[in-house]
Amino acid sequence: MVPRFSGALALCCWLMLGYQHGTDALSTGSHVQTLSSETESLRRQESDNKAAEEAGKLAAKVAASAVSAAYHHVFRRWAGISHPDFHYVDVETCKVVLSFGVSKLKKAMGGVTRIREVEVNNKKQQLTITYDERPSFSNATDLSRISSWVGRKLASAPQDEVVPVTEHIFLPSECVADDNSRYFVVMREKEENSERVTAVVVELEFNPGVFVVPRDLSKRAAVNQIMSRRQRSPIEEGVWELLPGCVLFIRLRADLRAAPRLAVNVPLEFVQFQDVNLKHFGNSPLPKECTWHLPSTVGAMTRQDKSQDPDQWDVLLFMTDEPSPVKEVYTIPKGGEVRREMVSDTTE
Repeated sequence: MVPRFSGALALCCWLMLGYQHGTDALSTGSHVQTLSSETESLRRQESDNKAAEEAGKLAAKVAASAVSAAYHHVFRRWAGISHPDFHYVDVETCKVVLSFGVSKLKKAMGGVTRIREVEVNNKKQQLTITYDERPSFSNATDLSRISSWVGRKLASAPQDEVVPVTEHIFLPSECVADDNSRYFVVMREKEENSERVTAVVVELEFNPGVFVVPRDLSKRAAVNQIMSRRQRSPIEEGVWELLPGCVLFIRLRADLRAAPRLAVNVPLEFVQFQDVNLKHFGNSPLPKECTWHLPSTVGAMTRQDKSQDPDQWDVLLFMTDEPSPVKEVYTIPKGGEVRREMVSDTTE
């Protein structure tokens, strides 16, 4: 009896010891993972703080330049941030600077208290910003602006002293939004418990450019079938046309040494001719109901009747018959804030 009991006791002790070791190992692993997450979080915070500081310095530099350029120009009407004097797009870094403080200084708008939303539509090449403004009497030159100013003066609560304003700014094709885009707000203390937005810096990404559509020789038979059906009705040359089955078609007349090539601009969602001599044919928006964002999802074929008219070309873009996964509109997240005292700016 004794040996059995001792063996069982030894087994129990061994199992408990193994459990303890396993628990310690799990605890250690969890602790290491927590430390790793904290380190990554601190690293990200440091990066955001540095980016916010750089945004503040850039905003100050642009503001000083804008004030200098328009030193004698005082606005008599509300112009907003969309006026070219008050926003700047640096195509070399794809940063957009919105100088609210300069616009207020030039009496082109009232003070801005809060940024509500920043949105970018890549297809339209448009940045949309919505903010809260305290209307100013100096540019209350029409009925709606006067009404807004009177409403502010009669407001019983601080939140009623502002009006939401939405403005649109055109973006160059070199810059687009993606999931890494963000914006920073430069704030300035006006009085106790009161702050104003003096600038916003939006960080966009570089447009990756276009890709040339590969030729798909397997579509040769399909081209003949499609064109035999299409020629039953008049064809207008130089006009892009969407045919059933996710096929874009254009007939053009040009003296070419080689078949024309197509190029797809994914962020801006259009197709155009790669050949410089064919740029005047413009581009065609790519349909949302088709997939075209990768070279593997598209193919091109051309047809030329050398015996009848060697200058006439039929060009077809074959796309995958599935809805496009390309994101068109991005709501840009806020990356952080920087206080006016942190940057060297004396424009106001």
